[in-house]
Amino acid sequence: MIREFKNSTGNALPWNLSPRLLPFHRVTRARCSAVHKIESIIAPQRWEAVMTDSHDVKSGLLLPAGTQHKVDVEMRAHITAFLRIRFKRPDVYQFQGAGGFDGLGYIGREAAEEVFTPFHFRKFRFLNIQIDAGSADLVLLGLDIETVNYLETHASFKVESGTSSEDQMWQQLWDTSLRTLSNCMHDGYEDCPFYEQLQYAMDTRSSFLFTYSISGDDRLARQAIMQLHNTFRPQTGLTASRAPTHRLQFIPHFSLYWIYMIGDHLIHGLVTSEVRSGIWNFVDWTDRWKPHGVPPAIERVGISTFTNQLYAYMLSTAAQLVTAARRLSMAQECQSRAKEIIDAVKVHCYDGEFFADTLVTEAKPVDYSLHCQVWADLSGTISGPEAQGLLRKSLQKRSASLFAEESVSMSFYTLRALRLAGAQLYEENFHNFWKPWQDQLSQYATTWVEDSVSK
Repeated sequence: MIREFKNSTGNALPWNLSPRLLPFHRVTRARCSAVHKIESIIAPQRWEAVMTDSHDVKSGLLLPAGTQHKVDVEMRAHITAFLRIRFKRPDVYQFQGAGGFDGLGYIGREAAEEVFTPFHFRKFRFLNIQIDAGSADLVLLGLDIETVNYLETHASFKVESGTSSEDQMWQQLWDTSLRTLSNCMHDGYEDCPFYEQLQYAMDTRSSFLFTYSISGDDRLARQAIMQLHNTFRPQTGLTASRAPTHRLQFIPHFSLYWIYMIGDHLIHGLVTSEVRSGIWNFVDWTDRWKPHGVPPAIERVGISTFTNQLYAYMLSTAAQLVTAARRLSMAQECQSRAKEIIDAVKVHCYDGEFFADTLVTEAKPVDYSLHCQVWADLSGTISGPEAQGLLRKSLQKRSASLFAEESVSMSFYTLRALRLAGAQLYEENFHNFWKPWQDQLSQYATTWVEDSVSK
């Protein structure tokens, strides 16, 4: 049996630590698959039409005054969804009851439609709908079913067992697992969306691990870690079994699962960049990164390749310092951490040819710079012929204005990288390298500028 579990690039899945605590939700319209047990004077075909694809039934379904109707609606699989039941609003009909109509402005067609929307989502496979038309005709326009999910799956799963029945069984296991996780992720993790609808530590940890593997998005996970942490009570020495909740419940073992969550989070991540007021994630004064010298990918994704490369470089330098002080265990710790970082960078930020400014799965064409190629060499992420080839191609991209160019001050590190890579790269590029300084002299500069951006 061969099993594949990978993303579209064939690499281990990316780790997306975004500055937003919650990801943007995705709203998807769902349709019921069948209608059953119809008790109505209206023909079954009409019920099926309005329930299975309500937007295609323009005139709606006229339910005469004094009639009662029952119908069961089936979905293809269990879902969590928000429901909207839409009715036509004639002059003589007020769903809000007798008396004058005072619109609330919730929907754009409020004068023509009345929409009943339960506040919370519903978890269901079947819906039993009962309608009493009362003393006036009622026009049912349709049933809207919308799923709202925070899970974006980047993983794929494939089994080659030799028998179609076994392959189908594995595929069903995979599909059911994805559906279960998706149904249990809204503004937090839930166990389960039909009953408790609470975020329990033990169950949530399992959801974390599956989310990490198939999505690489930890935002709901980080929120859960903080929410459970906030339930800690010093007088008991425990975190609550679930959070958020207005009624604290303590299961001692579940406090230990919270610690497991922290450990899981630690081993899956890159260094993140915090994006908030008062934090300036400056990298370099580059025309493409005006006005603040921050690569747009940092603001958008929250992961900076440059930050991780710089951190790994610092760790290697720190290892040399503490080695000189004969703190060999600390040096080993720094070296080990540096290796973890550069390994993660190569897996998640390298597209096979160049290093993106962020995760390759999130990178856009503008998210490439000479900086991340230079610091890949300096941080030890690549070396030897691989580094030489990367820098040669990167300098060509920079000359063609395809990569963000380093500033005058940052170019010092470009020279260091060329020297470190070897193979005469430094010598090959030495004479052409000085053009920015020659341009300054041609403009009668008597001291060197820091950059070309803040003129």
